[in-house]
Amino acid sequence: MRLVLLTAAVALFMLTLACGSQSKSADKTQSGVLKNSKGINPNIKISEIQDLSVSGKVLQVKTGKDGYTATIKDGNGNHYHATISAVNLQQSSTPYKRFEVGDDVSVKGSFWHDQEGQTYVTVKDILGDINTEKEHAVKGKITAIEKGKDGYTATLKDASGTTYKATISMVNLQKYGGTFKRYDVGDTIWIKGSVWEDPTGAKYITVKELKDAE
Repeated sequence: MRLVLLTAAVALFMLTLACGSQSKSADKTQSGVLKNSKGINPNIKISEIQDLSVSGKVLQVKTGKDGYTATIKDGNGNHYHATISAVNLQQSSTPYKRFEVGDDVSVKGSFWHDQEGQTYVTVKDILGDINTEKEHAVKGKITAIEKGKDGYTATLKDASGTTYKATISMVNLQKYGGTFKRYDVGDTIWIKGSVWEDPTGAKYITVKELKDAE
């Protein structure tokens, strides 16, 4: 009788240990799933792969707090939800740009998948508006200057009174064969580059060419 009771006690103890082990393992990160104990959705998986580049057509745009989310469909029919935020882009010294439905675009950033397999991209770099990006030349007087990470942003006013925010970056100018030069408020300069507008209608130029106005 004692042997039977001892055997039952040992079996109960082993069962308790097994349940405890399963409970603890449920709290651990498995296959990239985040812990429940941190208050994070356990269905969201964080990719350990490098940044993802996506090129395709914008199907939908949803406005957010400091930017928007663009749903992009690539050439293979895959859909991506790209969060394009002015704050995130400023951290990587990339000018913010507003895309619209129908635009063909190319973006790059960190990504993750939800439980349904939807892919989300936090955009760090706008590689281009593939078909519709336009270049524009402006001659104007500098009315303000704001220092940046690898250059500066000059506010220019042309002869018609139109104002432009010109991003003059050493990196961008070197990329397109231009020469970086620092100007001051009151100088009149000539610039050329990609032009775009934010949701408020303000005009921006990513400068590719720069020189003294003639």
